[in-house]
Amino acid sequence: MKYLIYSSSSIAYPHFGVQLEECEKLNAQGHSVTFAYCDGVNNTCFKNINSNPAICKACQLGYKFSLTKLSPEIDCFPLKLVKNNLVHKYIYNNIEEFKKIKYKGVFVGYSILSTYISFTRNPDLELDDNVRKYLNHLINQTCTLVDSAYNLIDKVSPDVICIFNGRFFETKPFFDIGKSKKIEIIINEVIGSGSEDDPFKITNFINSMPHDISYLRKKVINTWNLSKDSEEEKVKIGESFYINKRKSLKTGLVNYTKNQESGKLPNKWDETKKNIVIFNSSEDEFASIGKEFDSYALFNSQIEGINFIMSNCKLNNSHFYLRIHPNLTNINHSYHTDLLKLDKKYSNLTVIRANDNISTYTLIDNAWKVVVFGSTVGIESTFWRKPSILLAGSMYHDLNALYKPKSENHLLKLLKEELTALDNYKAIQFGFFIMNRDFGSNTSKYFDLSLKKYTFFGFEFTQPKYMSFLGSNLLIKLIHLVYIKVFTRLIKDRFRFPKKINI
Repeated sequence: MKYLIYSSSSIAYPHFGVQLEECEKLNAQGHSVTFAYCDGVNNTCFKNINSNPAICKACQLGYKFSLTKLSPEIDCFPLKLVKNNLVHKYIYNNIEEFKKIKYKGVFVGYSILSTYISFTRNPDLELDDNVRKYLNHLINQTCTLVDSAYNLIDKVSPDVICIFNGRFFETKPFFDIGKSKKIEIIINEVIGSGSEDDPFKITNFINSMPHDISYLRKKVINTWNLSKDSEEEKVKIGESFYINKRKSLKTGLVNYTKNQESGKLPNKWDETKKNIVIFNSSEDEFASIGKEFDSYALFNSQIEGINFIMSNCKLNNSHFYLRIHPNLTNINHSYHTDLLKLDKKYSNLTVIRANDNISTYTLIDNAWKVVVFGSTVGIESTFWRKPSILLAGSMYHDLNALYKPKSENHLLKLLKEELTALDNYKAIQFGFFIMNRDFGSNTSKYFDLSLKKYTFFGFEFTQPKYMSFLGSNLLIKLIHLVYIKVFTRLIKDRFRFPKKINI
């Protein structure tokens, strides 16, 4: 088969190393492999958000020093810029209009928003002149990339296109074009942190984005069904995910509860009332995922959903608690700060701040029912046999492990009724999947994805082992540092990112 593998940045770790590994692996299997790379077609990308020419040069040097390590049978060349002098002008007045921007079948708006929101952690577009100028630059650049990608794909005529992640504007065109041309798409991702005790493993998503909900359901079920473990052992492993999460032990997911005090509830908790606990999520996280999650949300925003519940759910002898996600502790955008004011608006609501040490699991244990907007606490509640209502997209959405209202009236009905917890077998399967996320993944064989640590004149830094110059990891690191840390101070940014960066 004929494979086209594309890399958008040589300084993106481990992205570039994964694509090199895939090239060599596929070549060893006897496939025809073409490796194409940016080489400056994009002057802005996730690794060069301020469009600084020095970073572009560092990236180009990374390709120059690394591609010689690939087998000679692999055809390597830079993506050619298609020059047509077109200026792409789109009218947009809000985020919803921006999302609809498409060019030649590519979701340009969504791909740009994915990148932009990831940097700002703010799903609300503040469309001042500087923001518009920057976004218009990205629109034009992405449309140019679309033209260049079409030209490349038509030239190579691949059977398969392979990219890394595919969510941001620098790679999303290849996914959308491949789908429109009915070419198989492989999206590479990694599992693990890259540390010595948790090395990267490469996993693939076929014709699907990594956050595609229906595809995730298939992965959960397949991981369970194809496992060689006994039913008893699988259940035990699946349960261990929830037990470990509760104890703040390792699960492969970020631990947000380790600073909480076990057994602690809000001061005025009244166990005689019907206490409903709402767990919000990091709104920016789901907004930056893109189109894949939007259709699953019952409300346009989480605060809209919370306001609807508080204004319309008239339930005797009840009280609501809003547990703000700990990931929002240092976020000052309105989608977080507006939540802090809700208990002044509703007398039967208590807001628990993001950094409060009240225990998430004690809240679950003592709640009458739980309402979530997609965080894992939803399926955790099901496991701990608590009725849980899901109002948005999530990794576990299609497992049917939570109540999913089909309308606002249905939601009110679920809030008022006496609910029983759904069978937690699906939750156990999900837990098994999380604890076995490396199922079907591969360790690198041809390019070492691990990091090497250095101390140089009192400074500590790391460098991926797959990248070197004249056989030295340190030498290429020093070259990159000169370009990225020194030359960027001397060379003016082309398009400076217009907002505070929060990553």
